[in-house]
Amino acid sequence: MKQLRSVLPVVWVLVLLLAGGCDSSETAGVVSAEQQISERVEARWGALSGGDFRAAYAFETPAYRDVVPYERFLSRYGSAVQWRGAKVKSITLGDAGETAKVNVAVEYTSHMAEAGAYPVTTPVYEDWILVAGEWWLVRK
Repeated sequence: MKQLRSVLPVVWVLVLLLAGGCDSSETAGVVSAEQQISERVEARWGALSGGDFRAAYAFETPAYRDVVPYERFLSRYGSAVQWRGAKVKSITLGDAGETAKVNVAVEYTSHMAEAGAYPVTTPVYEDWILVAGEWWLVRK
């Protein structure tokens, strides 16, 4: 009985250490879907802001890229707007966790002949989908 009492404190310390390590997915290297999406959304908008349309094109779904060549994708963008950045405001995951609706605050400078250049921040609503373990922008 005396031996059992001397071992019990060590067992409790081990139990507490193990239990403390189990409740935090971040410390285990697991990234939440929301964090993955946020990083992808902001990286895509960073590419657009930097004028790297080829990098922005890479965030489109593989199915989209199969039917829309880069040149056609590029033709969607003109020079009337210069993006300055974007910040994810909210992410709503679909029931199965494989789709997401993302509200992004996009900052840009608009260049109008009559008004000149002026800064604008506007909400943009995007749909994203999980395909083969990666999040992709869905075009409507």
